[in-house]
Amino acid sequence: MRQLWIFVVIVLVAGCATRVSSIRTDEVVPLVGGSGYLLIGVETAHDLNFVDLDGPKSIRLSDKDLRAGTNYILIELPAGVYTISELTLGTSQRFVLDDEDNWQVDVKKQRISYVGHLVVKSRGYWARRASIELENRSSQALEFLEQDFPVILAGYPLDYGGPGKDHFLPYVASQNGSAD
Repeated sequence: MRQLWIFVVIVLVAGCATRVSSIRTDEVVPLVGGSGYLLIGVETAHDLNFVDLDGPKSIRLSDKDLRAGTNYILIELPAGVYTISELTLGTSQRFVLDDEDNWQVDVKKQRISYVGHLVVKSRGYWARRASIELENRSSQALEFLEQDFPVILAGYPLDYGGPGKDHFLPYVASQNGSAD
């Protein structure tokens, strides 16, 4: 019985998401090894509690990671494919996002990977339901980076790493003569 208990504790500890700190200052710090930046927008009328991502490193984002005065989170992560797996609003609204294809995002090494805007529209008061989408708003993300993180943007190329295709960012890069 004791061995079962130890096994359960190990599984629970290993499965816990790591809290990460978002980027707060606009300075180019060399990205370590195979890491990159993840940029995600969040739009909801309710308090964001947590967003969990599973991948090379399981992480938990919270409202404290949002850039003050904006609805964006910019963090450094190991490069790789992540899946947005769970979203918690307020203190009790938990949504499990189980359609992996629509929730997979790609963080590329030595790049800023904008993965989309997490848009949550909820209805009802007691029995809440929600429409949750990851929308590509790359022009708004570029504008945010130009305004709030111009030094980081000048130091690392910006790519789209969310579901679907983006034609705007490659077009902008080609117009600026910095297409990679």
